[in-house]
Amino acid sequence: MNFLFALALTSFLLVGGCAAVQTQMINDAGQTVNCDAAGFGLIGTVAALASADSCVQKYKSLGYREAGSPSPSGASSKTANDISASTTTSVVESSDGAIRLTLPPGWVKAPTKAQAVLLYVTNPQLDLHLQISAINTSDTAGWQAFTEASRAKVISNHDQASSSEFNSLTLSGNDAKQGEVWGLYKGVKAHYLLTYINLGKKILYIVAWCYESKFDGSRSTFKSIIHDASYN
Repeated sequence: MNFLFALALTSFLLVGGCAAVQTQMINDAGQTVNCDAAGFGLIGTVAALASADSCVQKYKSLGYREAGSPSPSGASSKTANDISASTTTSVVESSDGAIRLTLPPGWVKAPTKAQAVLLYVTNPQLDLHLQISAINTSDTAGWQAFTEASRAKVISNHDQASSSEFNSLTLSGNDAKQGEVWGLYKGVKAHYLLTYINLGKKILYIVAWCYESKFDGSRSTFKSIIHDASYN
């Protein structure tokens, strides 16, 4: 599992409440094993990540490697769960078809087991990530209150954290707010673009993130994916 993805799971799925992690391992004989774990809340999320990582390290010591990574001979082992980035613009949807994203070259839809996550896309080469989750408005104190509480939670999860102003905008005819948070998480400088969309019965919260050093060059791409999407 990519380290920054694990970082984001720890810091953001706390808002959704749970995390599920899966990494497929493969050896030169083509034998596979899945390292997966799930957890709820802060302790459960961290425990799930630690458990999955421990499993990965165990099987690496037995000659396995993460599926899709090069073998010692230089060949790449592919499995049904592997993802490959598109070299052209592509359109992806959430499983219910309610959300459609137009992805630039290099981006791909990736699998996720987290229940709250509707869509997760990534540029694996550039290590850029974007995740769309949802919560029922009836399970919150309201859109504005959820936005502020979620933003505060993200800030509190980071050292030396800072935040921009959150601006109001309209996305697919829906009221939305968008802003940035950056800070240190376990010594790693990360930068996030947070977007909240009021769909009435549901609130969508979109997290786009990468290393701090890459954010300025990626901000326009993140915003283009989010602003050009359709949300129903």
